[in-house]
Amino acid sequence: MSKKYETWEFALFSAHIHYYLPAIAWQDHYELYEKWKSYHSARPFHSEQSWDCSNIEVLKAGQKKIICLYHLGLHAQIPRVMADCGIHFDILMDRSVYQSQQEEFMQMQQEMQRNGLDYRYLMSDDVQVLLKIRTSIQSGKHVLVFVDGNSGVSDTKDKKVAVNFLENMIYVRAGIALIGYLLHVPIIPLTHFSLKGRNHLMLGNEINRNLGENRNSFIYRSMQKLYDFLAVVIRDKPWKWECWSYLHELNCYNVQMPSKDDSGQKNNHEALIKLRLNGRQGCFDRKHFCYKWE
Repeated sequence: MSKKYETWEFALFSAHIHYYLPAIAWQDHYELYEKWKSYHSARPFHSEQSWDCSNIEVLKAGQKKIICLYHLGLHAQIPRVMADCGIHFDILMDRSVYQSQQEEFMQMQQEMQRNGLDYRYLMSDDVQVLLKIRTSIQSGKHVLVFVDGNSGVSDTKDKKVAVNFLENMIYVRAGIALIGYLLHVPIIPLTHFSLKGRNHLMLGNEINRNLGENRNSFIYRSMQKLYDFLAVVIRDKPWKWECWSYLHELNCYNVQMPSKDDSGQKNNHEALIKLRLNGRQGCFDRKHFCYKWE
């Protein structure tokens, strides 16, 4: 292994890839990581690329929805693209994300409003956020929200919902589904794809509350469908998902300590990567998410 891969970013990226896509060989993680780094290089909020919005024209009419985005490379540009297409919405986001790029967000807001519509940022930690979302919907706006973001009020797994994701389980915040349930608002995922040098926006299937469906059932079904949608998008092109390197910060999975039988297996030796921790050299086990000092 080249020393350039002896970094915590690569190690955690690789560990997460193995956890959710174990069929990908360890030696293939290096190329995957390079694709991921290149694909997620910094981009401006304003896109100079060509976009086709014909697939989302349906959002200009009918019942307003919670539109779910994902961190898939061009996610920061999609709100501006949607506004340029005449889609009216507010954006639900994490306050720390907004504050870290406040100048850019304010500029994007001004540019979006050149179409004569108003666009607001709603903070996920606002105690009145549910009321503000209801106001947005009632005033004829959609609400944009990132499914896989770090917004929310709790990081503990007991406050999350466990759903199937690729080849494992993931614990996810259920706020989106709870809002949809309480406000009787449809939820719909959105992504993009590129074809012949042009980007296209694409909607998934709408998720609606069934007659007589209880809250827990709707929340689980909604979050499962939203992550099923993401899995389809990234299964064959996993580098498109930004979150691989920081899933550990979201407290979204369980890991098992290695057994005595694991320690002698070839696959486990392949999983080891030399790293420094607190100034000391050791090895990180990417299969079991554990570290041992030399």
